[in-house]
Amino acid sequence: DWEAAGRSFLRYVETHRKAKDRSQAGFLAAVALLRGGRNEEALARFDALAASYPLLADYHRVYGARAALALGRSEAVLSRLEPLPAASVLDGEARLLRAEALRRLERHGEAEQAFRGYLEAYPTSWREPEARLRLAGEIEAQGPARWAEARGQYLELHTRFPTDSFGRLAAERLLAVEPAALSLAGPGRIARGLALFRQNRNADAEAELRQALAAGGLDPE
Repeated sequence: DWEAAGRSFLRYVETHRKAKDRSQAGFLAAVALLRGGRNEEALARFDALAASYPLLADYHRVYGARAALALGRSEAVLSRLEPLPAASVLDGEARLLRAEALRRLERHGEAEQAFRGYLEAYPTSWREPEARLRLAGEIEAQGPARWAEARGQYLELHTRFPTDSFGRLAAERLLAVEPAALSLAGPGRIARGLALFRQNRNADAEAELRQALAAGGLDPE
């Protein structure tokens, strides 16, 4: 119950003004406010903590940026993340927040580079499907001349993440724009079948592998 937790921590902060752990309690109060959807209050508290509790400055900036994004203040997201060092343990989340803010501001070229940078820095991230879908969208937003690049990203999602919600969204986009792209050649079917097998979707995996054999284009080696 984040609402109750927030009230408890706020009450402690207000009634224990000289406590040695007041800053820590203030941070936990702000986190509870953020998790409870009280983003305006959370943002104000994280901004104040950035000055008064510098030990966790990176957390104040990133969590404040989260609150700002939830409030639709994309420029505020960028300004809060600007001082964050690349060596921060929160670099990954900061990169995604920055990229999403740029996307919402329709700064498509910068957003593309930000999402691409995240994928290069964190190639095995569990958030790869999300970042890759956003990357594809930002490439596509820059005009028809770049559709082939966007299609490649959508196809990679469709092939490698067939059971993921972002993989399904990629397939929907391909179906809407270029349905023929979903007719994978043999190697693509093999990759998709193996991905399904790893997700214990054995019947679907077998179907894909049978289609791969039928499609041809496989290296006999």
